[in-house]
Amino acid sequence: MGEKVAITFDYEAAGIQMQENWKDAESLGQIGAAIGRISSAGSAYPLPSTDSQGPSKLISAIDAFDKAMAWVVLECSDAAANLGSGLEKVAQNFDSTEHYNRERALKLGVEWNK
Repeated sequence: MGEKVAITFDYEAAGIQMQENWKDAESLGQIGAAIGRISSAGSAYPLPSTDSQGPSKLISAIDAFDKAMAWVVLECSDAAANLGSGLEKVAQNFDSTEHYNRERALKLGVEWNK
């Protein structure tokens, strides 16, 4: 593997002022968590007397979409925290959590980025 490079972001140089009273990062985090709990159960049923895989493929597609949308909203929450609505601690916590999850995935033999 290659050399690791750290990327840092200078809030002051970018003119960003932390605003502790903004709640958008927190709200987006809650929305992302809620999206992750959406169930595809009951969204499609096989028709009687057919071997169609359509319903199972539809349910799989719904599950994949829900998972992807939860990730998108949670990343927006990270961005909101980084761009002023949260504290710098929040961004550091997200980064350390993502780093921890990557390490655990590697130990389990799970490919993190496909």
